[in-house]
Amino acid sequence: MKSAEFLTEAKANWVIPPPKVMRADYDEYKLKEKSKWKGRAATIGARFPIFKNFDDFAHSITNGKIVNSSDHTTESLEGLKERVKTYIYPRDVDRIVKGFTAGVPMPLPIILQGVDGTWRMSGNTRSNVAWLMKLPVKAILVDVRK
Repeated sequence: MKSAEFLTEAKANWVIPPPKVMRADYDEYKLKEKSKWKGRAATIGARFPIFKNFDDFAHSITNGKIVNSSDHTTESLEGLKERVKTYIYPRDVDRIVKGFTAGVPMPLPIILQGVDGTWRMSGNTRSNVAWLMKLPVKAILVDVRK
């Protein structure tokens, strides 16, 4: 699909992640809590554990600040497709493109804010697709400072 084919139709229909998406994001966090998130928390100056439990996570996401996000990490849809093939849970880039094109509600990405920086917790692929489609890129900024 070429850029010009979807630019006039696409909509960035960002929404607060529904409970099912929040649960999946939290479960992925818990799976990697000690192996990855402990180090990431230290890098950005965040408390650890970052979230006490699912209710704390859901409350933090629901009450986070919605911000514009400008950090993209890819230059093409094909490059993005190649990168996400390496993920533990590969993402379907074409499905995300179709979703934006059809105006399907898209869960907002989540960015964690520590004392020393930020870390994108979820939604990297959605953010990159939106940026490549020249749509506004938004995210939920969650304060997790020490």
